[in-house]
Amino acid sequence: MIAREKYDEAEAVLRKAIERKPKGVRYHMQITTLDLLRGKTAAALEEARLEPAGFWQDYALALAQQAQGDRVAADAALQKFIEEHGAQGFFQIATIYALRKQPDEMFAWLERGYNERDAGMPQLLTAPFIHNYRGDPRFAALCQKLRLPLPQSGN
Repeated sequence: MIAREKYDEAEAVLRKAIERKPKGVRYHMQITTLDLLRGKTAAALEEARLEPAGFWQDYALALAQQAQGDRVAADAALQKFIEEHGAQGFFQIATIYALRKQPDEMFAWLERGYNERDAGMPQLLTAPFIHNYRGDPRFAALCQKLRLPLPQSGN
């Protein structure tokens, strides 16, 4: 639903999932993404803090920090995430770079993810921040390597 920009519906489903499984992982991280897409940066950071401790909270916090208007803190959050999760969070690091509007770094991390067989790579077509670069020839090249449908022209 997030990929289809049905943010209210997606949030309702995620909130219901949280009610049913309060300690479930990735729900608050996904709401963090929704808040960022809606431009609700303070809410994104608050939501990220609600994610259970671990990889997904670290990712949500690093992602939310990018939109807070403090470049030093954003850089530090990204660097911390890379130091702690750079060996397995290729797709997530690429997503953070996409949000930062740094496509060269994003594509470099996506290539690393492809080479390391990162399980997140099939999300290439639906990840909201990465999807913004679907017109870049590197995006089509990755889709071909992953045997994913090529992005439609004009998107």
